[in-house]
Amino acid sequence: MKWAQGGDSSGQRRSGCCGPWLVPNGEPGWRLHAHDPLRRAALEQLSLFDEEGVYPDRIIIGLLGDRRGADMLLPVARTGAWLEIDNIGWLSYTSDEQRGRNISELAEAGYLHRILLGTDIALNSQLSHYGGKGYG
Repeated sequence: MKWAQGGDSSGQRRSGCCGPWLVPNGEPGWRLHAHDPLRRAALEQLSLFDEEGVYPDRIIIGLLGDRRGADMLLPVARTGAWLEIDNIGWLSYTSDEQRGRNISELAEAGYLHRILLGTDIALNSQLSHYGGKGYG
């Protein structure tokens, strides 16, 4: 299941926006994939999901690949959620070397088992076949 937060930067928290459809924790293989497009909402999202009864180990927080330092990622890792280090190869956000340093710091802190890697390819135009950078 995928959940994305809108670009609302008002700071107003929307409680109860997810409803009971977020609670199938007992279903094998079930995961919730959430995006952090504002680059600062991951912990707020996790708090909201916790209020709705979603286990953190069932949550993947994506769009974490462009952080400039693991200090922003460690609080997310401590919750027990999965961290998706994505945008690999998209150097306009940050370097792949920085992504590697972040992964190393997370691994040293004991969270390597909670890291997922991705490219965030979403459009055909991003594929190498169509002139993009992905899957080439």
